[in-house]
Amino acid sequence: MVAVARTLAVVGGLASAALAASYPVKADLNGRSSPSTSASVVKSFPSGTKVDVICQTSGTVVNGSPIWDKVQSSPDVYVSDYYVKTGASSWAPGIPRCSGGGGGGGGGGGGGSPSTCAQKLIAKAKDQFGWKYSWGGGNYNGASYGIDSGGYHDSGVKGFDCSGLTLYSVYQATGKKIDHYTGSQYNSGQGKKIPFDQKQPGDLIFWANSVGDRNNGNANRHVAIFVSGSTTIDAYSHSKVLGYRNLNSDYNNANRMPYVLRFC
Repeated sequence: MVAVARTLAVVGGLASAALAASYPVKADLNGRSSPSTSASVVKSFPSGTKVDVICQTSGTVVNGSPIWDKVQSSPDVYVSDYYVKTGASSWAPGIPRCSGGGGGGGGGGGGGSPSTCAQKLIAKAKDQFGWKYSWGGGNYNGASYGIDSGGYHDSGVKGFDCSGLTLYSVYQATGKKIDHYTGSQYNSGQGKKIPFDQKQPGDLIFWANSVGDRNNGNANRHVAIFVSGSTTIDAYSHSKVLGYRNLNSDYNNANRMPYVLRFC
């Protein structure tokens, strides 16, 4: 049973209770001043220590997860949720989101709060976490069996490929139907092209096979959904299940397209 810490404060003559659930950490862990691995260390927690999770926010991706837990205020202390046994591999039910958004991640751009449409687009993609990569997999209703083509034999594999995930998420959030191919998605005309450094949550990021293809506007390699900081969601490859990626380290950014595509 999860322990609950209660802190009582009297404001204007009324007592209010701030609740924070306590969870053990699974390794020796540094608590930082902001949700970033580059932030200063405020305190340390030995393995097995229980921390009171006040709220969750996004920050630097750690082992595939961008979620950070705020465990102390005044001064603020954040720890990577990857090392906290909350019982959830994503946002933990019952733990509120921190106000003011997340931090640390880098990657350039991505400021501001996502629109309701963008939040839905991201949420629809997150709902598919854990599906296998399947070449040609994914449709407007969700995961589907792939195809046998291009050296892949995925007719018996249910899941998504990169453009299958984006066509699903865009349709579920906006009702717009885009093709099942990165190149035609990039040039579909249904989304608005925005310079990469002005990207916002929910935008689609594209890559080409080569610099030459990039310069010719041919986004023929890959597509991912931007979340925040350096965090994306995609169906990446047969060796990885659908989930979070790091924009700075998981892609060949020399071939990244100069524009993102915005549907919200």
